[in-house]
Amino acid sequence: MKALILGSAPCVWDDYREAIKLGGYDLHIAINQTGVSFAPVDIWCTMHPENMYKWQSMRKALRLPMPKVITPNRNTRGHDAVITQTIPCDWKGSSAAYAVYIALQKGAKKVVLCGCPLDDSGNVLQNGGKQGGYDHFIGSWEANKNLGRLTNVRSMSGATRDICGNPSKAWLGR
Repeated sequence: MKALILGSAPCVWDDYREAIKLGGYDLHIAINQTGVSFAPVDIWCTMHPENMYKWQSMRKALRLPMPKVITPNRNTRGHDAVITQTIPCDWKGSSAAYAVYIALQKGAKKVVLCGCPLDDSGNVLQNGGKQGGYDHFIGSWEANKNLGRLTNVRSMSGATRDICGNPSKAWLGR
């Protein structure tokens, strides 16, 4: 099974257009704000369940079907279709790392990240605006790689691409 993870950085749509040129995917996982408007999505995951009620309301307003929502804790008052999936305490590195963990737990043999550059470019709902705080995640991604957790993960952009490598048709088995 091949999984496509859609992060919430503004580059997500450019990354997505390039990733689908590489082949098809069996599992689509949206992270955070991207789940508001992306369809089809199989799983919507976040490390920020406190924002899910707002995001789900926005998705409902667009009349899109509600995917399964997976969060690491039960801070999910008022949410629909929520599943709690804990993550090992030594597996760190942002909501994108959580999405990778979920994809691997669901049986993905290849995982491609879109819109997960780990930079200050903001998110898809900000209309520009910088958002800091990602530098501290890079060390966690490198640690996950050194532990062999990212062997089957590639990324389309940014620091995650530098750490995991770029996907190709050959790597995806196409």
